Amino acid sequence: MPTGIMQTVASYMCNGGVFLCAKYLPKYQLRGAWVIFGCVIGLISATFLYTLPLNALNGRLAALYMSYFYLGPYIVALGMNTANTA
Repeated sequence: MPTGIMQTVASYMCNGGVFLCAKYLPKYQLRGAWVIFGCVIGLISATFLYTLPLNALNGRLAALYMSYFYLGPYIVALGMNTANTA
């Protein structure tokens, strides 16, 4: 199961979004918005994973893959802690 691919894509998306916002919108602090965005994707996929019927294998597999999207927001949240204390 390629869960590492989903985690890597999520990490690139969240960190890339933070970088682009910091470069083009320096007056706004949008790091928290990227964390919320990633957490909402994980929340929706977990909801689908537990509400879809057991015979909907393709939908449940897609929800399982998308539930590994949590790593990107987690890395951004760790970076927020270190950036605010440094």
